[in-house]
Amino acid sequence: MTREHLLRAAGRQFVEGDVQHWWLPPTVKAFARDFRRQGLAGFCVAHYVEATEDRAVLQETVQFIEGHALSAGEHDSYYLPMVADEKASLFEHCAERSIKVFPWAFMGCRYSAQGTGTTG
Repeated sequence: MTREHLLRAAGRQFVEGDVQHWWLPPTVKAFARDFRRQGLAGFCVAHYVEATEDRAVLQETVQFIEGHALSAGEHDSYYLPMVADEKASLFEHCAERSIKVFPWAFMGCRYSAQGTGTTG
């Protein structure tokens, strides 16, 4: 159940790296999209992998979603985002979120799908 939820939650990430908050199944209309509260995704996935030793989950492919960005001063928007053509592994979803939330931690660093970083 936890594995499926992690993958479902990763599928609520926009191509730009921000995430959809408070979606309502089965329509998954969004109440908000923002960069501020998404930093925990990587920690949750890391904890799951450490607890279960299910490293294969990191290679699972998950699609992104796309929709209009919030305007300046707009805190939320209720609409149904579209499934984007772009997809990435769960690892890449987490890395993208981390870079958006903690850009100072990744200055001069690159990541790869194998999970190794190199300084540049």
